[in-house]
Amino acid sequence: NNIVFGMVDTAAQAQQIVDALNAHVAPTNSQTWEHPEGHCHRCGGPNLPWSAPSPLWNEVMRGGDINGGESYDGIICPVCFAILAEDVGIADLWRLDAKQVHRTLQTVTPSGRVWNDQTWMWEAIAAEDPEPCKRCGGTGAVPVLTLGGKHSGEISETACPRCSQVAPSVVDGQPDTRQETTQ
Repeated sequence: NNIVFGMVDTAAQAQQIVDALNAHVAPTNSQTWEHPEGHCHRCGGPNLPWSAPSPLWNEVMRGGDINGGESYDGIICPVCFAILAEDVGIADLWRLDAKQVHRTLQTVTPSGRVWNDQTWMWEAIAAEDPEPCKRCGGTGAVPVLTLGGKHSGEISETACPRCSQVAPSVVDGQPDTRQETTQ
């Protein structure tokens, strides 16, 4: 299957044409093409798309000179960038933040803490201010959950931490007027 494009005098010229054509063909599954930013120019390892604020990049890669030449003649990986910055005392305590997340992330723990994107911390949900204890006036009542017992279903109660008195139960947002019977 020889295809001739114009006149070629030597096999070397033919190979140059083939190479030029192959340079514009998408790679197959068996071949990959190296993008200049696909590897780190410091460690040689793989690189991924990432960014740093330009002033920080200039300080680390250009020695603080916005017009200075970049070290390593190209992009470096985020690990090498962090190592360089830490080695000369520019920055430390790095955080990784994905700009494009393709899955729903779990932002509530089983204990009810919620992820705060601004503080980058898990935070407890603030409980509503409890009513003061009718017996001693103490505050800070804690919820008590009664499962079943002499009442059917779940009954929410609050207990005063000062006197341990249990406030009236609440069922469906209303005070529970049912009376327990002893046997």
